[in-house]
Amino acid sequence: MGVYLNPGYRAFQMARNSEIFVDKTEMILFTNSVISTNQRFLSVSRPRRFGKTMAADIKDGLRDTVVFLMNGGRIRINISTYQNDMTTFHNRDDVLTLLIHLGYLGYDEETREAFIPNEEIADEFKTSTLSDEWIDAFRSFRLSSELLAAIWNGNADKTAELMELAHDRSGQSKELSADT
Repeated sequence: MGVYLNPGYRAFQMARNSEIFVDKTEMILFTNSVISTNQRFLSVSRPRRFGKTMAADIKDGLRDTVVFLMNGGRIRINISTYQNDMTTFHNRDDVLTLLIHLGYLGYDEETREAFIPNEEIADEFKTSTLSDEWIDAFRSFRLSSELLAAIWNGNADKTAELMELAHDRSGQSKELSADT
């Protein structure tokens, strides 16, 4: 029973020794010192783009999910598995839940969906995904959208061309013909 009431300091010490540990003691002391004063209005900022590149490396299709969200999509997630830290991620939903806590994503409690809440945040995502590692994900999403449109429009030639691109396993990037 003592382990539950007094778990010791090892887990805290390990977190404190980690490179990503940020000691917020001074910030908390300052915040407490200005409560109930004329200086009580504070702005506490966070580092730009913190965590999104690292988070994109998680396996369950996170890159594709981010691309989907950046294109106005909403995705149903389970926020209950999140461990409430910035180092323990078991699945895509844990990363998305962290992004909700950091303010990069919104969360609709009724539908249990995550989404990009506004244009300012969408611009941050766009900026953070300019690197080459995102090219394939955006290309896949673009081709999927074009394929869906071709199917809806009944354009058999365009559908066939896009299906061929989707099934091309050679790894070579083929460009679509300009007239389609």
